[in-house]
Amino acid sequence: MNGGRQTASSSPRAFMGWDYSSLNASGTADYRLNIPAGSYGPELSVFVVWHRTPTDTNSSPTVFSLGNDALVNFDLALFRDPAVGPPSNTPLDSSTSTIYNLEHIWRKNLTAGNYRLRVSRAAAAGSTQFYSIAWRLHTAPHLPQPVMTSSGSNYQFTFPN
Repeated sequence: MNGGRQTASSSPRAFMGWDYSSLNASGTADYRLNIPAGSYGPELSVFVVWHRTPTDTNSSPTVFSLGNDALVNFDLALFRDPAVGPPSNTPLDSSTSTIYNLEHIWRKNLTAGNYRLRVSRAAAAGSTQFYSIAWRLHTAPHLPQPVMTSSGSNYQFTFPN
């Protein structure tokens, strides 16, 4: 919640944020993130949730069987977009459960660059449906990597900068 509301946009969003929005059937919403040069993303966690309407599919008054709500199903995907040119159509990761009203992506060690979170809704009959998305992207500077050289039984470590 501390990241504040970050609506879907073609501009990069904050490293932490959330949104409450809606999609029509076959709709999509993109949330862009950027990890600056010289940094990386040790961890990204993204959740999308939405309301479900429980339906009893069992005619017995003493037994409840939960039926799927086919009208409401959202998916979540993570893309790595190039610095220039058209966006990527190949996801790095996706969450596409057809059972739960929750999608989650958790990725580690993302390299610097442009990323896009896409919330999408399957082509189905029905009206506009609401969802909530929340994400947290940790970023950190790349640390200089030591270089080890050896000469016989002597080892030398050189630390850049």
